[in-house]
Amino acid sequence: MNLLENLGIHQDLVTKDRVELSMPVQAKHLQPYGIVHGGINTVLAETAASLGANANVAPGRIAVGVNVTTQHLQAIREGVIFVVATPDHVGRTLQTWQARLLVNDRLTATATITLMNVPAPTNNHKH
Repeated sequence: MNLLENLGIHQDLVTKDRVELSMPVQAKHLQPYGIVHGGINTVLAETAASLGANANVAPGRIAVGVNVTTQHLQAIREGVIFVVATPDHVGRTLQTWQARLLVNDRLTATATITLMNVPAPTNNHKH
């Protein structure tokens, strides 16, 4: 099971110009005070940006996150978190994306994600 499956993150839209994800809040997402752990906001933002960034890279290359800055604006206790990510810059080497996280149309967090376009790893591991 990968991280997206484990957390219950759904890919609603993935294009070069926009990514939309959703995640119903579950008990496993909460920290001890009953609110969604801030790391969940960052995972959602970086995941959305990474999916979009990888839709923009040339064959044989991948986009990997190199920096994420997340602003937690409103505590989340329940509901469905929606994420919308759009690119500010898509270059040959770097991409910068903005993510907005909402619950019931209320902005709960924002994030800026920088990704680097690098050669895809070769899978020559022996098992």
